[in-house]
Amino acid sequence: HMYLRASMHQKALLSFERALGCAKMLWPGIDQAKEIDWGYIEHRPYLRAVHGLAVAKCEHEGGRDKSMVSEGIEHLRYLLKVCPRDNMGCRLILFRQLLCEGDYKEAEMVVEKHEDGRETYECTFCWGFVLIDFLKFKLGVLSKEDLETTLVRALQSNSHVAKLLIHNEVRDNCHSSTSSGSLEQAENYVFLAGNKVWKRTAGALSWLRTVSTRSGPKPDDNGQTLFNLLTTGMVMIAVENECCSIDYMIVTTRVNSIPGTALPEFSLPPGMKEHDPEKIVCYNCSAEWPGGFVSFNYEAVREVMFWNVLDSCKLYKDDETDKMSCYNSYCCEPAKSLCSVCHVAAYCSRSCQKKDWKENHRMQCPKLVKK
Repeated sequence: HMYLRASMHQKALLSFERALGCAKMLWPGIDQAKEIDWGYIEHRPYLRAVHGLAVAKCEHEGGRDKSMVSEGIEHLRYLLKVCPRDNMGCRLILFRQLLCEGDYKEAEMVVEKHEDGRETYECTFCWGFVLIDFLKFKLGVLSKEDLETTLVRALQSNSHVAKLLIHNEVRDNCHSSTSSGSLEQAENYVFLAGNKVWKRTAGALSWLRTVSTRSGPKPDDNGQTLFNLLTTGMVMIAVENECCSIDYMIVTTRVNSIPGTALPEFSLPPGMKEHDPEKIVCYNCSAEWPGGFVSFNYEAVREVMFWNVLDSCKLYKDDETDKMSCYNSYCCEPAKSLCSVCHVAAYCSRSCQKKDWKENHRMQCPKLVKK
């Protein structure tokens, strides 16, 4: 997406308006079509011109020009109508813009029409749903448990967002590229809309701060609760390092959340299976693989963010085979059981497991066993 500087807004509007005129000349009558297939190369100049014009209008004068914003939103609605597969990511921009304008109902409908709906793990959608559900909770139409389930899904999509919102850490520009679950993705979300809509929503930030340490900054045990949470998903923790400063990390011991498990040279470090408060071994999702494995003493942990919410949420404890596909590369059926040795590879049937064992898993399985 393009996020335009203030000095470039007018030039951008003129450029995309000209591009739109040229695209209509290349394909006369395209603006009257009920559906426009992204698969045809000839259609793309027109679709891209409308998309660019929509973004430029939404960002014009920082979104303060309401008439321009309204026109931009109409362009995005039009693109989703004629190109419902959303090849250009219009749904995400429209969702964010509708939240900024306070149209929470349409924002919710825009995402729920998508094939993933509320099951999505896209950062902007997940954290937007937390805000929407918080308002429903305040109105008395949503339970506390359902609100916290939505929060847990958002934390699994990108926990960095919570830290940035709670500590009011906002950049003054956008990253040009990001990856899913990264700090850069969270910073873009907070910069573009998150900080604005969360601050505007009365009580939202104070609620987020409260639930992050609802039962204390960390469990009052020897780290057993943290160990259990790490086996089922990702957790943001604050650890005091050797220089007596605090490092925030998103960590896990769930093998399915660790990248590179299919590579021949991949292996898990010792110490990840048994709980040892003197040396907790886990994967730091905030670092680059293969250097992401870390270990620390539980006493050095200063905070386990949202540990009480994670510990009590059913979503966090669901069977990890629920949404996994069969590991057999020739099969796409939902998995029903895990390998009894490594407890990582999942299969839909005994026959698929036997076939994959001969071709791949017999070499990978020993490396995936937690030692």
